[in-house]
Amino acid sequence: MTELKDTAEGADARVAILLDEIEKEPLPERLLDLAVKLQKALHERHLQIESAEQGA
Repeated sequence: MTELKDTAEGADARVAILLDEIEKEPLPERLLDLAVKLQKALHERHLQIESAEQGA
């Protein structure tokens, strides 16, 4: 269970970093790349939460 919590916290950290980068980014092309990365990180976090809930 701790491993899942650590993984979810890591996903939260990646999301926070990506959001910070998006806020700083002036170039639309780079924003698109960051948005795709954010979407993937959010999806990964969602899957981890679902997996943890099913295992509980």
